[in-house]
Amino acid sequence: MKNHMLTVAVVLSLVACSDGAIRQVKNYEPEEYGNPTGQAFEATFDSPSWKSETSKKGYTVVTFTGYISKETHETVAQMYLSLYDKNPYLRGNEVALVCRMMFAPAPEETSKEQLQKCLEKEWKTGEEVQVSWSVTNDDVFLDSMLSDAWAGKNFDEINDVIYN
Repeated sequence: MKNHMLTVAVVLSLVACSDGAIRQVKNYEPEEYGNPTGQAFEATFDSPSWKSETSKKGYTVVTFTGYISKETHETVAQMYLSLYDKNPYLRGNEVALVCRMMFAPAPEETSKEQLQKCLEKEWKTGEEVQVSWSVTNDDVFLDSMLSDAWAGKNFDEINDVIYN
């Protein structure tokens, strides 16, 4: 009987630590953005899920999994299209270069229609994303951001979309 009670106590303790780490990440507000991580991620992605586990080295890792929403895809595409509309310089080789680098072959001069077709692959709706943080008693550290939709992008570019 004592062994069963000890097992239950250990399991409850692990669940409480896990919930606390997830809550810590969700409440974390990166200085440069100023809004909570949980709110930003759950507004940006469909089917959000959070899990926590202890690494082999003994620290807590929180992982978010979700899928790029249609609204997020449209926001990112509109961001590029508004840059295209506002800056004539981007209409020429610059936009074509961006399309070639990020998506697919594009001609030297890229029309708005060509850019729209190119942007269909940018932050594609339904694409899975996984983001992990290491959690200590005092802080949260971004470890990884994984998705085929983010190939070639750095953390700052991705976070600008998620947190804004």
